[in-house]
Amino acid sequence: MADRLVFPEGFLWGSSVAAHQVEGGNRNNDWWQWEQTPGHIRHGHTSERAADWWNRAESDFALAAKMGHNSLRLSLEWSRIEPEEGRFDDEAIARYRRMLEELRAQGIEPMVCLFHFTLPQWVARRGGFEKGWAVDRFARFVERVAAEYGDLVRWWLTLNEPMVYVGFGWFEGLWPPGKRSFVDALRVARNLVRAHGLAYRILHRQRSDAMVSAGMHLASFVAHDPSSWLGRKVAQFRDWSANGCWLMSTIDGVIRPPLGMNTYVPEAVDSHDFLGFQHYFTFPLAFSLQHAANMLARPMHEPRPDASASMGNPRPDGLYDWAMWLKRFGKPIVVTENGLLEKQERERPAYLLLALSALHRAIRDGADVRGYLHWSLVDNFEWAEGYDARFGLVHVDFETQARTVKPSGDLFADIAKANAITPAMVERIDAGLIARLFPALPGEPELEAVRQAG
Repeated sequence: MADRLVFPEGFLWGSSVAAHQVEGGNRNNDWWQWEQTPGHIRHGHTSERAADWWNRAESDFALAAKMGHNSLRLSLEWSRIEPEEGRFDDEAIARYRRMLEELRAQGIEPMVCLFHFTLPQWVARRGGFEKGWAVDRFARFVERVAAEYGDLVRWWLTLNEPMVYVGFGWFEGLWPPGKRSFVDALRVARNLVRAHGLAYRILHRQRSDAMVSAGMHLASFVAHDPSSWLGRKVAQFRDWSANGCWLMSTIDGVIRPPLGMNTYVPEAVDSHDFLGFQHYFTFPLAFSLQHAANMLARPMHEPRPDASASMGNPRPDGLYDWAMWLKRFGKPIVVTENGLLEKQERERPAYLLLALSALHRAIRDGADVRGYLHWSLVDNFEWAEGYDARFGLVHVDFETQARTVKPSGDLFADIAKANAITPAMVERIDAGLIARLFPALPGEPELEAVRQAG
C-alpha cells in the first residue's frame, strides 16, 4: 500500500512568468501601445509597474528557492534586447544575464521562453508575424540570445501558446493587432511554425545538449451533448484546429488543413527535444448555425467567478488526459503552465492537489513527465484582464509591491520539497480528498499512522 504519491527523482518543480507581465517599465512593445487605448484592458490597467521584476526579480528568485523551486520559467523581452531594428541594448542583455546567474546561484534551473506574445514596435509596425520578414528578424534575435546565454540555459521554449496568440490577435481581435481576419490568422500560424523550427536549429547549433520545445496550449473541447453527432464533430474540429494541427506540423514538418495545404517546412521536422504543454480549461461545445464565425461551435460553459467569458471550465484531470495523449510521441513531457484563476484561495489548493495527482497517475501509466511549472509564481499583469486575474502562488499588493505567500504557495512548497504528495498534506487542505487521492487508504487500520508519517 503506497502511503504517498512520489514523483520521479530530479523532477522539475517550479513556476512560470512572462517578461511583460512581471517586469514593468517597458514601453517598447506592441502590448504597451495596445494598453493605451481605453477599453482594451479591464479597468484601464497598464503594465507600467507590474510586479517590478526589472528592479527586484532577485528577491522573488530567493522566495521561489525558499518555496522549494528547483526550476523557474521566464521569458526574454525582445523589445528590451533589440529596441530598434539592428540595435541591441547592452544594458538589457546584461540585466537578463544577472537574472539567469542569480537563478543558478539559488539552485534554480532556468527555462527561457523566447517569445511570449509581445513584439517590438518596430516589428509590429511592419505587420509582425504576418510577414516572413518578421520570422527572419526573430531568428536573428534568437542567434544573439543563444550566443549570450547558452552557457547558462539548457531548457528553452521557442514560442508561448502560438495558437492562442493567433486566436486572440487575428481571429477574435481581442489582443494586438486587434484583427478579425481568417486569412491573416492562418498566415501567422504558418509563419510561427517556421519561426519555431528556425529557433530550434539555432539553439542546437549553440548548445548540442539543449532541451527545446514550445509552450503549447492544449485546451479540451468536448461535445456538450455527447449523443449529438454534429456536436462531437465541431468539438473534434476545434480540437484539431487549436491543438493537433500546429503541433503535428512541428513533428513532421507538414502544415495540414486548415492551417495550410500540406506545405512542407523542413526546419520544423522533429523540432522538439521534449514536449512542453499548458492546460487550463475544458470547453463544452454545441453545433450551431448561428455561430458560423466560431466554426459552427456554440460555447456552452458557464463562466466562473473572476473569469472572463473566454475562459472555460477548469478540470484537473485534464493533465492526465493530455500527458497520456502526448505519450505517443515518445518524448519527455513538461507541464510548462497550469493553474487556477481566482482572487481568493477558496479552491486553488485543492485544485493543485487534484491536478498533481492526475499528473502522477499519468507518470504511473507510462508518460515520461519530467516537470511541472505552475502559472504563476506571483500575481501579475494578466493581459486583457489587467490585475484582476490572479493566478499566483504569491499574492502581490500592486500598490506597495508587498509579497505574501498564499496557502497554495505553502502547499506547493511542501510538495516540491518532499517530491511527493502525502496524506497529511491532503488532510490539511481537505480531508475528504484523501479517499480520492489515496483510494487504498480509507478503512485501513494503519490510516492514522500513515497520516502522522506523512
